[in-house]
Amino acid sequence: MAPASDLTVSMSGSSQAPWAHPGDDVTEAFSVEVAVGLTIAGAQRRLDDHGPNELTAVAVVPWWRRLLVQFADPLVVLLLVAIMISLAAWALEGAGDIPFDAIVIAVIVVANAVIGLWQEARAEAAVAALAKLAAPVARVRRGGQVVEVPAREVVPGDVLLLAEGDAVCADARLVETAILRVAEAALTGESEAVLKHTEVIDGPTVVGDRRNMVFSATAVSSGRATAVVVSTGMDTEIGRIAAMLEMAEESPTPLQREIALVGRVLGIAVVGIALVVIGAIFDVGHRVGQ
Repeated sequence: MAPASDLTVSMSGSSQAPWAHPGDDVTEAFSVEVAVGLTIAGAQRRLDDHGPNELTAVAVVPWWRRLLVQFADPLVVLLLVAIMISLAAWALEGAGDIPFDAIVIAVIVVANAVIGLWQEARAEAAVAALAKLAAPVARVRRGGQVVEVPAREVVPGDVLLLAEGDAVCADARLVETAILRVAEAALTGESEAVLKHTEVIDGPTVVGDRRNMVFSATAVSSGRATAVVVSTGMDTEIGRIAAMLEMAEESPTPLQREIALVGRVLGIAVVGIALVVIGAIFDVGHRVGQ
């Protein structure tokens, strides 16, 4: 029988995968009895070993970096160049009157950056508030008692109890089912709820074909079940997707590329024209001085 550490790693088609073994073998590998569950001390040890059952948070970007990003737009850069050119022309003319053009453009640029930063902060605050409000809990069997624990404290080997309307908080091998249907659209794209069972699945499989498993980020549409948690946090299928998305490089859209090109062309044209104007102003001023 494969050790528990092998069963916690989802390998498509592998003989070590939990869906390829009977439920009794899985419970034995995780040293747990379905009727009793983990002890409180045992669950704490596993929590210390595996860490909390949550996806790795994206690194927080400092506010000053987010503010600088507001000035990275090609059109904003063009406005900044216009400010510098306007100030240069104002200085060459003797720095007499107040440079209203430069001040107005600067106010517009700063206001745009502040508004953009404020909108991002509001969006992040709203997401954080929703996440805190909807913090899920899970019903597990611990020491022979059914208890509710925060989903982040669910560990591999926990006996998970599922019923209609429950959100699945970890990847788990089903050991008992009663007409269980699970909505897996968030993970597989399947529009209809999937009927689950406890039978062993042989041969290579994709996530959508693992009918004896339930996965994190899915929801129970009907029925009830008992399952043994085999993967938590970033080791779940949804965690792997999150890791791939985090590593993927974000490429600009065709529209963004066109806007950047137009901004560069306009910037070069404006700088060229401004240099000619500044040169003409300087030349006229020099002649008048003579």
